[in-house]
Amino acid sequence: MKTASFFLPLSLFLACCAGLPTESHPGAGRAHLRPGRDTFAFANETVWQYEDGVPKSGPLEEGAEGNGERYTRRCFVMARAAVQFKKFARFDPAQPRPEADGLARLVRKVCAVPVWEPAREEKDRVVIGGWADLHGFSRDCPELVQDHIGLGWPTYFRPGNFGIIFPPGRAAQERVREEIEALWRGGEPPLLWLVNFPSLSINHAVVVVGRRGEHGFVVYDPNLPDEPQLLEYDAARRTFIYPRVFYFRGGDVDVRVAFRGHFR
Repeated sequence: MKTASFFLPLSLFLACCAGLPTESHPGAGRAHLRPGRDTFAFANETVWQYEDGVPKSGPLEEGAEGNGERYTRRCFVMARAAVQFKKFARFDPAQPRPEADGLARLVRKVCAVPVWEPAREEKDRVVIGGWADLHGFSRDCPELVQDHIGLGWPTYFRPGNFGIIFPPGRAAQERVREEIEALWRGGEPPLLWLVNFPSLSINHAVVVVGRRGEHGFVVYDPNLPDEPQLLEYDAARRTFIYPRVFYFRGGDVDVRVAFRGHFR
């Protein structure tokens, strides 16, 4: 899902770190993602052209930036799948690499496990031979991975997305911060939905991969796979703040924790 792809009922779609020192909580568990290892090497490409953080006159055409079909509207898919690989798969570079059909089956098997289930023991994980981590695998086999981690359009109709029409209040944002903290302390990588309804300035999914200071969450952004971003929380205003990036001008965002069950 692209930042410029939006969900509205019946009318719109529903919707460590380089340069960012992080602090891991003492209770950090094995499910926490490591940027550059447990994240994808390719990006979720934006549908729209951007200038100064806002969409320009029209969407990018196929082949406008390189050859072949562009990989768009997959930020929720990539965020979810990165956590699924971390919790349910194991990479073993000592084992032979399966053929393409076998690899595709393994990818689908990993992504078929509900992401909110507990991380599996090493012996129960799906084993992918020939690579050391997800980053290397997705770098060498980008099209295969993209074809089998999931379609983009079903994420527009997640039951949890219907809450977009009810912007959260400040007290709700404080509860979200507490939930993120609790998940992080428990070793669960929080999957977050960033949105500014009724403004259409951002509609995006990220994954917390680290901490910075008392109220900073370092996140994996599928649009910027090699550039972890800092999601900050202003305790005085009880508001989250996302930085300026090419597709967003920066500023306040409403945050929800996503993929915590069938209806979230």
